[in-house]
Amino acid sequence: HAPTTHPYEGDPFSYLMIARTMGAFYEPSVREPLFPALTRVALTLSGGRDIGINFVSAISSTLVALVTFALGYRLSSALSGAIAAFLWTIEWQAIVLSTQGWRDDLFALLVTTCVVAMLALRRSPDRLTGSLLGIAGGLALLTRLTSFSFLLPGIAAVLLLPAPASRGDRVRAAGLAALWMLLLAGPFMAACAIGYGDPFHAINVHAAFYSRRAGHGATANVSQMFSTLMSPWEFVQTGLTGLTSHPFSNKWFGIGALLPGLDEAARILALAGLPVLLWRADGVVAIVAFLGAIAPYAWTWNIPGGDEWRFTLPIYPLFLVSAAVAVETGWGISLGLTRSASRRDSGRAIARYAATAALLA
Repeated sequence: HAPTTHPYEGDPFSYLMIARTMGAFYEPSVREPLFPALTRVALTLSGGRDIGINFVSAISSTLVALVTFALGYRLSSALSGAIAAFLWTIEWQAIVLSTQGWRDDLFALLVTTCVVAMLALRRSPDRLTGSLLGIAGGLALLTRLTSFSFLLPGIAAVLLLPAPASRGDRVRAAGLAALWMLLLAGPFMAACAIGYGDPFHAINVHAAFYSRRAGHGATANVSQMFSTLMSPWEFVQTGLTGLTSHPFSNKWFGIGALLPGLDEAARILALAGLPVLLWRADGVVAIVAFLGAIAPYAWTWNIPGGDEWRFTLPIYPLFLVSAAVAVETGWGISLGLTRSASRRDSGRAIARYAATAALLA
């Protein structure tokens, strides 16, 4: 691709400007500080060239492959993790996005890391898992303050669902995680409260943008925006679509760029794998958390500027793991049939696995 005259527009351009002018890490700003701070470091390493911001997004996207493997391993096995990580590494749309300097790659990395940490805390709640979740969650909040939308329901699912560890141990570890999040993200929210009179200024400042794009006047905050743009029924209908069919249907195409036909196969397998994940407590935790990660954009997908593919990127690792789990489940069923046949009870086994396959379908 030939270089363009103005390669940086929109958010990457503003990140570059903020990175070059930012003072203290926790100074009040319309942008959360982690991505601009990392960009500032990358600019130093690249000799001041703008391409430093591309390094941040590309490295973040590459690391998503590793945490996707960890997610698949936690939810099923190393095989599922490897399959899901492979699908991420050949996803052409994700590769293209990773070279452009957006913060969505970093956010996808931190969301997936947080979910892995939630699953680890659920099984082994201690100071280590609590601290890991808290640090990852704090960094996610410093990337997008909307991360509360997946951290709160995800941790609630960890505490409420049955688990190998006692609920008391999980509550104590979750409390430690919350403390870490407060220590990391609290100063930025406090700075915004002092500087702008709103600790959630980094969220509410974008309400005016979306209101204008939807053809209405500027609004002061997100709640006012939604009450102005939608009736209660439209709010429910838009949100359901934004959490289900929209983020699922706009994926997969990049997987077929390397291996034609693999995109459709992966899409079908992901649908088959979701019921398997719902059957497992770890899977429910993951689904709740990943849906929470894209919830802030579930009501903007039909607004110009709010339907960009990158906004639903954080849930992609879950879909890829779901497809991998379907592959592993199907493989396990076939092995079970073979072993059952050797024990002369193939008729009963066939009926059992046929019922399972029908349920998955």
